[in-house]
Amino acid sequence: MKILSAEQMRKTDAATIEALKITSEDLMEHAGDCLTQKILRLIDYKSSVKIFCGAGNNGGDGLVIARFLFHSGHNVDCYYIKSEKYSADFCSNFKKLERCSKEIIHQIDSTNSFPKIDPTDIVIDALFGSGLNRKIEGTIADLIKHINNSKAQIIAIDTPSGLSDYAIPDENDAVICATRTLTIQSPFVSMLLPENYRYTGDIDIINIGLSKEFINQLDTPFSTYGENEARYTLPNRPKFAHKGTFGHSLIIAGAYCKTGAAILCSKACHRTGTGLLTVHIPQKCIDIMQTASLETMVSADKGLDIIESAPDIEKYSAIGIGPGIGTHPKTAEALHATIKKAKDKQLPLVLDADALNIIGNNKQWLNDLPTDTILTPHIKEFDRVFGESKNNLERIEKICQNTKHYSIIIVLKGAYTAVGLPDGTISFNTSGNPAMATAGSGDVLTGIITALLAQKLTPKDAARYGVYIHGAAGDIAAKNIGTCGITAQDIINYIPLAIENTKKPEIPF
Repeated sequence: MKILSAEQMRKTDAATIEALKITSEDLMEHAGDCLTQKILRLIDYKSSVKIFCGAGNNGGDGLVIARFLFHSGHNVDCYYIKSEKYSADFCSNFKKLERCSKEIIHQIDSTNSFPKIDPTDIVIDALFGSGLNRKIEGTIADLIKHINNSKAQIIAIDTPSGLSDYAIPDENDAVICATRTLTIQSPFVSMLLPENYRYTGDIDIINIGLSKEFINQLDTPFSTYGENEARYTLPNRPKFAHKGTFGHSLIIAGAYCKTGAAILCSKACHRTGTGLLTVHIPQKCIDIMQTASLETMVSADKGLDIIESAPDIEKYSAIGIGPGIGTHPKTAEALHATIKKAKDKQLPLVLDADALNIIGNNKQWLNDLPTDTILTPHIKEFDRVFGESKNNLERIEKICQNTKHYSIIIVLKGAYTAVGLPDGTISFNTSGNPAMATAGSGDVLTGIITALLAQKLTPKDAARYGVYIHGAAGDIAAKNIGTCGITAQDIINYIPLAIENTKKPEIPF
């Protein structure tokens, strides 16, 4: 799904109106109906609802919602901001609401007209939409503070008032802190940044049927990657397949007392369907590895406690390096040698964890990476490699710059993991949950992506699909086990089912 800017959304609205031969008021009525249906599933019938409307079309959406909730029997009060100018669709829907009940409509013209908001109330924020390009000041800023201080549940329509489509507000800016945001058609980039979760809360995408034809013509570097995009990415297995059909993965991981990282990575690689797997580890890790992962072959490094040498890579289909290897200078030398070998052979490569920390100390090695190498950093690792960033919006911009400059793929891990491609585009993953914030989860992702590369998925597909499967397995684990105490092994256990859910249905005889 493409992520559009506020201006592109405005143009899409206009194109939809033209294509369907309807009025803007008709589109607002439909949007309000779709939004109300979602709200009715979220709130209790006995809840008291207070809707705050601005003077523009976001306020018009709020008026439509107020009318539908009133007709559904809810206790609704609608508050609108006094203004010298209201949009035409606002005025039309204001008259419709007046015909329903004038008693539920209240004007706000000063702080004295602010209503009392109880913590048990449901507040609907329809003050400003995504088109706002200035800071909110004066009475409306005071109103936003009043709403935020109420402790009530807040549902923002389109976007929390005060939050623009591509920004992180300053600490003292007036911005609604919503419990949940109902955004129309697609989220904005600003909604997917960790700093802005305090404003958006959980996000629901409300599809109102805007013109797909027009959206497909729009140019944007941003998109979301979810169930629809993941479907059928990994081909079904041929009937006469054998283990050689699905590649031979090489994992270079582990150090003495850090064998667990290598084990988790290897198990995830197996569960994702690699045909064969060899793990290159220090000698002291061999017995532990061969006991913990019976299916895994071992390549013994000459080092006892750490990896000191680059293995022969001739027979492998893809290589994953980094979990638990440490940053010893000898390990760094082995890493660099393996990178250069992989570039010579043009073998697909995944770098994670300590491999990234080593590169952070040797940034010139970025020039030695094979084309489409996949880097999977968390925020701190990203900053070590690509320099400190003041916020995640700056990191997003650095992803675009560095993926193009080095012709690599960057997977910046987080709640909406961002996958940046060499063409400068970024997709935000929609699977996963907070239960996955656990030790070893990143090692699992490395194993997943390495296995997909071994099965001949392109690096682009392996990165995006791998991130999705990782999150989907975590979602299944959370559903079956709960969100507290999930381990990396739990995620591994559900990888096959997550993959199965994306497969093309088999045609039975």
